[in-house]
Amino acid sequence: MSKTITTLSPLHIGNGATLQISDYTIADGCYIRIDVGKAFALVSRYGKGPDVLCELEKLLDEFSGVDDCGTQVRIRQELDFLQLCSRVDPELKAEIAEHLDTITLYKIPSFLQSQISSRLVDEQLKDAERQVYIPGSTIKGALRTALLTHVIQQLTKSEKESVINYIRSQIEGKSVGRNSRLMKTLDDRLIDLAFNCGKKNRNSSNVFFKDVKYDLMRFLVVQDSSALAAAESLGVMYPKQFALSSIETGQGSRNPCEVILPAVSFSFELNILIEQLFLLGSKINFAYHGNPGIRDMQGNIVWIDIKRKVRRLFNLDLNAINQNKINEYRDAVVDHVLSCCRKFYKEVLWHDRNWLEHAKARGGSGAVFEYMDHFYELLDDLIQHGVAVIKTGAGAGFHAKTAMLMMLLDDTPENSCLKDTMITLIKQFEIGKPPDHRGAYNLNTDTFPASRPLIIKDFVLDSFGWVMLQHQPLTVEQKYLLDRFRESCIDQVLVRN
Repeated sequence: MSKTITTLSPLHIGNGATLQISDYTIADGCYIRIDVGKAFALVSRYGKGPDVLCELEKLLDEFSGVDDCGTQVRIRQELDFLQLCSRVDPELKAEIAEHLDTITLYKIPSFLQSQISSRLVDEQLKDAERQVYIPGSTIKGALRTALLTHVIQQLTKSEKESVINYIRSQIEGKSVGRNSRLMKTLDDRLIDLAFNCGKKNRNSSNVFFKDVKYDLMRFLVVQDSSALAAAESLGVMYPKQFALSSIETGQGSRNPCEVILPAVSFSFELNILIEQLFLLGSKINFAYHGNPGIRDMQGNIVWIDIKRKVRRLFNLDLNAINQNKINEYRDAVVDHVLSCCRKFYKEVLWHDRNWLEHAKARGGSGAVFEYMDHFYELLDDLIQHGVAVIKTGAGAGFHAKTAMLMMLLDDTPENSCLKDTMITLIKQFEIGKPPDHRGAYNLNTDTFPASRPLIIKDFVLDSFGWVMLQHQPLTVEQKYLLDRFRESCIDQVLVRN
């Protein structure tokens, strides 16, 4: 089932590599990724290969021996490949510049200001042919978070109490401070409740939920997107961390990065393996403590509680098996998954907008945040008109990647126990507390966490990682809103630079 994914704001999915200054050059507003092997082969044709390499080694030795930031910036600028050639011979630089196309891997727009153009650059994920794509795991991770939140809201009182009691048992006696291992343990507990069916071995009385073979998310298949040439999809931009305490300037602790530009569309496959789910449903032949399961040939009981978990997760009743309606079921489950995305990421958007209002109240310039205000308004309109969006990739932020947000903001009486427990947990383990913070940690759930990674382009700020998922043809109203989105993006973000 082919779908379309369209970027609404810059999207960075890194491949783990950081490009050195000698790997690229910037000319005429373009970022030019250089094939270093071809570049040295070219200078060698002019008999200057050893000289350029010697200059590179000198600069690297000089860089490693200084601590002054200003000197380091100057040295980085000299590491640009054309600058290296100029240090050896100005005429060599002119010759290489004339043949730059022959050593270029790809050429994309640069939105870097001159003072930050000589920095390390985080590379975008590409395939073996250096074409850009969005991995299915990235999309599925966003869907998984939305579905987890959906299931948590349906947990019974006893299930919520079991989570709370488990948390209390884990934090008892633990000292104040960060504890990422504990948070992973809590995450696993919620995943067991939402996604994993149980297994009881023949000679044991315990039911285990840790076996990935019984993870229901296996039946939701998301394949990698189609691929596009870098020149058709990428640009280079500069993210900064904006905290409420330094909202005007931001903190330049991040590298510039290659990003998929807004308004770029890819196709991808999203499918639910309905036939396999119904096949399992037809094999249910045993109930363990009232929970249906399947007794296998060895006497083990597997897929314990599958009916209830499938109904919660996919809104699908395994008892209602009609082979003539397989495609209807499949479409209904996909619609349900995208509906969960709309609901969850609408809350993420609310939290981002709320943080922005606090930022402006702290003295942030209205002009700086003007585009983000407009962006969030258009994004909200898209969601209100039934468009599914997700926020993913690097810089998507805490709330887009965890179900904890819904626990913190859920004020319904039956869920208040989860909210109170999560607040206690965050306070005790100082989640989100700045490393240099001194004194008592006062948690504000309205602005937690207090900082956001934002893309800075000239005087325009933009959010990271918002994309649209399209399952059905857009309505006239949705097309109109998307056109407004594209026009705003081109006018404010791309043309302006």
